Amino acid sequence: MYPGKQLALVIKESIKDTFGKAVKFDSYYFRLNGDIVLLNFYLSNTTDFNDNLNLVKCYKIVIDTDILSVLSNDIAINGVYIYEPELIIVKNYGKKYYDVVEDNFTSGINRELFEKLAGNGFFINIYDGKGSYREMFRNGKNTILFNDFNLKIKYRDKKIRYNASGDIIRRDKSLIDTCSFTLKGLLD
Repeated sequence: MYPGKQLALVIKESIKDTFGKAVKFDSYYFRLNGDIVLLNFYLSNTTDFNDNLNLVKCYKIVIDTDILSVLSNDIAINGVYIYEPELIIVKNYGKKYYDVVEDNFTSGINRELFEKLAGNGFFINIYDGKGSYREMFRNGKNTILFNDFNLKIKYRDKKIRYNASGDIIRRDKSLIDTCSFTLKGLLD
């Protein structure tokens, strides 16, 4: 089993090497089933925290793993549960929407390391998130706030299935009290 600070370093380096994102967290602990719980978790949208912008911050995430792999120092990760995160997505003026998705979510992924990690499948489940999507224009900006955000991503056989839902917070409630969104799809 990994000694105290070594596991924290292994987690940070593995996420950076595999997903191209810097992470930091205050502490962690193990559950009896082998899951690793990270507290006060921050995920940068780049490989460092120099721009002071976090893609994700939350009190707790759970890395779903197998107790036997943890004990043998060969951690196999099945997936990640993220509870009540705050998500921040920024689209700068002149960028295409595709580029925003790619920059924030897929551009840093090392496909070879990810395939090794996700050999039998991998999932990310987000529960009860909130956040903002900020779009910068030449002469201003617009911000869309959302809450009650839930997302399930499942990777298996080189396919990604996703299902997301949430509520959009309306600034002007004179016409419509609530708005919500649902996204569902398959990426091949």
